[in-house]
Amino acid sequence: MIDFGLDFSGLDDIARDLEKLSRAENNKVLRDATRAGAEVLKEEVIARAPVRTGKMRKNVVVVTQKSRRKGEISSGVHIRGVNPRTGNSDNTMKAKNPRNVFYWRFVEMGTVNMPAHPFVRPAFDIANRLKNDYILCPDMRQRSIAGCYQNNVAWLYLLERGITLPNFERADGWWNRSENLYMKHYAEAGFTAVSGELQPGDVIIMQVRASEPNHAGVYVGNGEMLHHMYNQLSQKIPYGGYWFDRTITRLRYTGGVNVGSH
Repeated sequence: MIDFGLDFSGLDDIARDLEKLSRAENNKVLRDATRAGAEVLKEEVIARAPVRTGKMRKNVVVVTQKSRRKGEISSGVHIRGVNPRTGNSDNTMKAKNPRNVFYWRFVEMGTVNMPAHPFVRPAFDIANRLKNDYILCPDMRQRSIAGCYQNNVAWLYLLERGITLPNFERADGWWNRSENLYMKHYAEAGFTAVSGELQPGDVIIMQVRASEPNHAGVYVGNGEMLHHMYNQLSQKIPYGGYWFDRTITRLRYTGGVNVGSH
């Protein structure tokens, strides 16, 4: 299992805030932050994993556990079918088990009869460069219902541009009830669908594991976007690959003035 740790040394303001939290709250913040780092790696691994039946991608998961050192929590990416203690195949699982993809190592490293097709190591190299790119929102413990619009898009527009975007009524899980909130309300919030080259501040609407557009990121330039996945901290990541493939439309704030179309 490839682990992600989180070191707050040198971040005086955050350290003082953490000291004010109860031990349980402290652990939750650390757990969520390390999981956010591991989720980056997980998505990169999934995006690069070879697909024949889809079994391998379905069995890439994040595992969080207490570190051997007191007060530390680590999260990592685990591929089911491997014993995390030894790194060898999990002999308690049958080969036909849908949760057993012990053969990922043969794909990654190759065999005498098959060339290697690395997908874990390249994903780790990219995620390792990104693991410090997490953005702590004003309340780092905000979660779920507020989601990527309120914790990411609206917060960034207020912080960077002094623009207060409207807050639309919504209940958790709206994307599972055909409410299609992003597409219904983006014009009301002052955005227009655009094509062509992205500009900093453009909002990228995506459909992630849902039947309708349910996720938004803000393009920040240099090929990167800031986004806030469900139940995670906001983070800055490259815009491309997995996220590009799930893009539905791109929006630009015009205050309601039409500047383009899909």
